Amino acid sequence: MDIGVRGALWGVLLAALPLMTQEAIALEHPHLALTADQIERARSRMASEPWAAQQAEEIVEEAEDALGAELPVFERDWWRDGAKDADWGAIYPEVNLHTGSVPRPPATDAWNLALAYALTGRPDLGREAVRILEHFADTYTFEIEHYDVGLNTAIWGIPLLHTLDVVWPLVPEDSRQALRGWFLEMGEHVLAHDKEWVAHGWGGAFNNHYAWHKRLLAELGLFYGRPEWVEYAIRSPMGVADLLENGLRDGGLWLESSSNYHFTTLYALAPMAQVMRNAGHPLDLFTHRFRGGAVLEQLFTGPLKIARPDRTLVPVGDCYGRTVSLPAVFLYEMGYAAYRSPELGWVVTEGRERGLGGHVGLTRLLYGADEVTSRPPDPESQVLREHGWALLRGRDAHGRYWDSDALALFATWDVFGIHANHDALSFQLFGKGRPLLIDAEATASGHAFSSDVQRELNRHTVCHNTVMVDQSNQRPNHELLTLEKVDSASGTQTVVVSDPDGILYEGVRQRRQVTLTEAGITDRFEVESGEEHTYDYLLHYPAGSTVQVNVPMEPIEMDWAPAARWLRNARHGEATGAVEATIDVGGVALGLTVAAEPGTEVLVADFPSSADHRAEPSRMIVIRRRTSSTVFESVHRIP
Repeated sequence: MDIGVRGALWGVLLAALPLMTQEAIALEHPHLALTADQIERARSRMASEPWAAQQAEEIVEEAEDALGAELPVFERDWWRDGAKDADWGAIYPEVNLHTGSVPRPPATDAWNLALAYALTGRPDLGREAVRILEHFADTYTFEIEHYDVGLNTAIWGIPLLHTLDVVWPLVPEDSRQALRGWFLEMGEHVLAHDKEWVAHGWGGAFNNHYAWHKRLLAELGLFYGRPEWVEYAIRSPMGVADLLENGLRDGGLWLESSSNYHFTTLYALAPMAQVMRNAGHPLDLFTHRFRGGAVLEQLFTGPLKIARPDRTLVPVGDCYGRTVSLPAVFLYEMGYAAYRSPELGWVVTEGRERGLGGHVGLTRLLYGADEVTSRPPDPESQVLREHGWALLRGRDAHGRYWDSDALALFATWDVFGIHANHDALSFQLFGKGRPLLIDAEATASGHAFSSDVQRELNRHTVCHNTVMVDQSNQRPNHELLTLEKVDSASGTQTVVVSDPDGILYEGVRQRRQVTLTEAGITDRFEVESGEEHTYDYLLHYPAGSTVQVNVPMEPIEMDWAPAARWLRNARHGEATGAVEATIDVGGVALGLTVAAEPGTEVLVADFPSSADHRAEPSRMIVIRRRTSSTVFESVHRIP
């Protein structure tokens, strides 16, 4: 259907339906996800804006697909018959299934139905949402105990609470009472769980789980008149104040050692701020400045510091083979509406120009600003000393960084923190509009965090562009390694990082100097020990790359476990001089030269992009030497 015609039809439909007027949706409790004004504004947009009409049509279609759907049985025999006495680490997949994967889809359906009801006034959609709510209250029990139960419960419990908020006029009085008891039991369960996290320190201080526990408790407190839960969510240990005052690094990046997990925290706190504002709570979580000047806005602007030219983030730490594109992060619509920052508007504008729907379009429909002022962020290189990250940003032939072929070099000397990989002294390279040298990870179905490939491979040092010693993982470093020097002026840029005390590998001192130029990078990696070791200089190229090396190769078995069992098509050969390689990365021909040294072995292998090996693999080059000390000197040329 033509998008303009769709908008006109929505106007007619909205005029004809028994619309939810201000009086009709006036509730007996605070509004949470939506207010009457937000609903009216969304309906007005649907009637006048083609993109909004299309978005609403998608919402209604999803809701109609959920009508009459069979609802799941929430099994508990597996827990009662033995799992409750099992080691929690061993039952991650089962817990994730029964407290996450099973309840989440019907909770999502319920919220879609409630949204469609709010936007169209169709009572059949609202009544179906009530049916799902009643099913949960009648059959879902809060008896399972595990590290992840609080997070899992919050993720689907919040949309169910929002559903009840919107369809309240259709809920019978006896169901309202049953749901009150059930939701308060949910709150007590997560509250006890959160206190256990604090007492035992599970997951480390300021873990993203705390944000989700606190969000659920705050919203339940607002809805059911439990102000002590709201206060607990804000002011208790590991509450919102504690998280923002102590969890930010370098002016806005989350402290966890994963770029993707930055958003796990923001996905909890930003909607919580919107709910508190909708509910009329006196604390405006969007704008309140906590101790040290910490403010939620910093979590929106922080990721811009590690954005590559195409607006994607450098994937570092646990990313499960996924890369964040900032315009696809729906929260930026909410963030721009709250702060009107031109830099956030730059993200939002790109998402709108791409015509992004889904969560992005929905958030724009419900909360987005009508007009957006846009300005690109500062394109200068970033040295993030608190996190232990540096992003050296080059320029293209026209002096541009954003939306250009410019190079971007990322280096890390971070602590081994929450969701870290064994990736110290590693680097990644982006240029010509694509990743060129990557952190290699394999995706996994199901609960990726507890998957075999995550445990055995994705976190291993072998996945990163660093030096691996004796085919073993680096030891965790609980303090930053040494940043010896950084020159981030335009033109040639250099970062020097080191492990002079042998923290990563006992008795092995390491030092890396990597320089970004207009033509590529030069890398000098020194390793020194009083004993002989096997040193592997590791390089990883994206899926679909092809590798040609000037060394005769023959198959070899990788006999070190467990990481090597995931590699395929391994070949090796002895180098008699400098190693020369050509790597084709999506049509970009990279050149590699590694200076000659006697006893150099070259290995090439396929690295899995997915745990089932069905996806096109990435490629790995290894320069191996058996000695006590050596220097890997390499030049990486980009045309």
